[in-house]
Amino acid sequence: MVPRNKNPQLTGWPNYRPNPERWSQDFPAEANLGVLLGKPSGDLVDVDCDWPETGILAKEFLPPSWTFGRPDDGNDLMVRHLLLRSVGAKTQSFDAPASAVNDKNRRIIEIFADGRQVMMPPSIHPNGQRVQWIVAPGEIDLCQVFPEDLKRQVSQLAGAALLVRHWPHLKGSQHQVVAALAGSDQFRS
Repeated sequence: MVPRNKNPQLTGWPNYRPNPERWSQDFPAEANLGVLLGKPSGDLVDVDCDWPETGILAKEFLPPSWTFGRPDDGNDLMVRHLLLRSVGAKTQSFDAPASAVNDKNRRIIEIFADGRQVMMPPSIHPNGQRVQWIVAPGEIDLCQVFPEDLKRQVSQLAGAALLVRHWPHLKGSQHQVVAALAGSDQFRS
């Protein structure tokens, strides 16, 4: 990846397969590290936590696996990505309703699979922060999850993050929201 950038450095990057004899030519020392997702990496999938609420709530909805992130505004390391193995998972975005947020901040969370890449530690984010492991390979096993379970878990996480973000604005209707969620067998399983 281009240094301090999320963009691929190589033309035709989805078809690139590393050759150790060409590494020094293909990648300058200051380049960021990108990993192809989906089939090229043995069905590696990235859950990209776009809203801070999803990173905070991730451990409540997603299975333990490898996580990484970068510091938030208070300089605390925050979960931004969770890697899993999910054979057949599809790339999917989970957005807030347009009426709930401005267009710039609609994306709550995403599942990245085939045809996508993720910027990995120890890359430098475009904002200048180093991407760091939170739970690294070797600390725990990479979790394997069925794609339908992953989609359900990420969907529930997106819903919870949306609720957490807007809870203070639900004055006068919080009781009805809680009652509706308590009656929903699809919110948590």
